[in-house]
Amino acid sequence: MRLADRSLPELFLSITKWPTLGAHDVNETQTYYKLGDDGVRSTSEDVHEGWSTTSASGRTRCPGNYFRAAESDGPALLTESS
Repeated sequence: MRLADRSLPELFLSITKWPTLGAHDVNETQTYYKLGDDGVRSTSEDVHEGWSTTSASGRTRCPGNYFRAAESDGPALLTESS
């Protein structure tokens, strides 16, 4: 996060792909935005809506203070998909 913060990004976006662990019919996406950062909330909605063009069946968007978001000096989003 220190390396990312040094470049003063307008938005830190972390995209993670999780294995389905054998459940090949499961395809879910979650998008988390930094807790208390209402400015990035609308951006999270746009990013998350972009996932709707995929075949993801389950979609969740919510605040969450996961490390990469919580430790970012600026706006941060995390997306995870399987």
